[in-house]
Amino acid sequence: MRTPDRSDRTKDLAKAFILENNANSWSLEKDGKEVMLYHLKIIKVLMTAKKLNDLRAYHYVLLRQALESISSFFGRSQFSSVLNHIGITEVSDVAFIVNTLSHRKFYTYESDMLQDKSLELMLLVLTQLQKTYGFEVH
Repeated sequence: MRTPDRSDRTKDLAKAFILENNANSWSLEKDGKEVMLYHLKIIKVLMTAKKLNDLRAYHYVLLRQALESISSFFGRSQFSSVLNHIGITEVSDVAFIVNTLSHRKFYTYESDMLQDKSLELMLLVLTQLQKTYGFEVH
C-alpha cells in the first residue's frame, strides 16, 4: 500500500493491482492512472453480479463494506444511517441481517447461493443505493 508521505520514494518501486475473478479465471489488473475509489469498485462488483444474476453469499461482505464506506463519508459511525437515508423501512432488521450474513463462516460447507429472502433483501438495498446515490460505474 502506498502512503502519501512515501509516495515519491516508492512510486517506482511498487505498483498497485486489483485481484479480479472473471468466470473462475483470476488475474491481477492494474489500477490505471484514474483515481481508485474503493467503494465505487465494490459497488461495481455488486452491480455486475446483480446484472449477471450471480449474487452470492460473499456479496453481503462487500455490501456491508460499501455501506460502511458511504456512512463514513457522511460522518456517521453506523451503516444503518445509510439504510435509513436510502429509504429502507425496517432499518434495524435489515442492518441485523446484513451484519449477520456478512459475518457468516465461509469455511464451513454451505451453499454460497442466496436464498429467496436474502436475495430479495440484497436486490432491494442495491436498487435503493443506486436510486438514491446514482453511482456511475463503468
